[in-house]
Amino acid sequence: MNLQPPISELPFLRSICWQGEVPNIDQLAEIELLQLYERNWRYRDRLAPFSEVERQFVQSIATKHQSWLASMFEMPVHNQILQVLRSLKPSLFEACNAYFGGGTLLTLCYGEYRLSRDIDFLCAYGADFSRLRRAVYDEGVEALFDRPVGTVGLPRELQTDRDGVRMAVTIDALILKLEIMAEGRIALDAPSYPAWSPVPCLSVVDQVAEKLLANSDRWAESATHSRDLIDLAMLRRHTHFPQRSIEKAEAVYPCIDPLKRAIVAFQAQPDDRIRCYERLAVRTPTRVIDGLDQLASQFDLPLTERLAIESQPFPDDE
Repeated sequence: MNLQPPISELPFLRSICWQGEVPNIDQLAEIELLQLYERNWRYRDRLAPFSEVERQFVQSIATKHQSWLASMFEMPVHNQILQVLRSLKPSLFEACNAYFGGGTLLTLCYGEYRLSRDIDFLCAYGADFSRLRRAVYDEGVEALFDRPVGTVGLPRELQTDRDGVRMAVTIDALILKLEIMAEGRIALDAPSYPAWSPVPCLSVVDQVAEKLLANSDRWAESATHSRDLIDLAMLRRHTHFPQRSIEKAEAVYPCIDPLKRAIVAFQAQPDDRIRCYERLAVRTPTRVIDGLDQLASQFDLPLTERLAIESQPFPDDE
């Protein structure tokens, strides 16, 4: 049974049909749809841009049928990160309840709204992290990696302590930081499995909770370029903050008051906002402010006085 989204939510595929490629798309099987995308992929910069729904749909069927389109992120470094994730041993990460998270997970889940280079995992502190450390002690790097994919180079050494396991992975001469950190502040929920991901990922509840904690820790640090607030804004654009997320984070230390302070400070410094967008390679400032204003409204704060670049529509905005 074909569970594809309505054709109205698949603009690129619809534009292919308008070119006369297929007379009746509703009659196609899933594998035929995938082949249609593969044949016309070279036209993706000329025909209608992908919607977020369509991007997720293509990722889903490409992953299911092991198509080369599964590596379809637009930023090259994000495809390189995906190659590293595919080199990992998912069975170990599942057994140890170690989940992919951080800003990189969010940008890959929600339309590549910014550049993110780090590969961050969280593992429950206690028995799960002890199991992970034991595997690394017994087997070394081979405990974590199933097999190198493409040009992924395995790390020569690992740094391990009571707080985490750290390493540098190379791919195409690029060095990426990979960390598996012990999480003892909150209990992690069952993982999520985005269509593109070969490894378990943080649940939406924990995505929000962890970002609230990160923002509370460092929202005033200029070196972060407000990335935690930007991530929270994009999360808010895609989901109502679950009450459980807030409760989890607030049980550790205050997070909502620091979030309000971060929002007010970001709104008050338009020049700094531009620098943040530039340093983080933010592709969609309008969407960021849309999410930020949703947060502002949620906490009875004024809306943002927008700059011109924060009012420009993005091609696949609904």
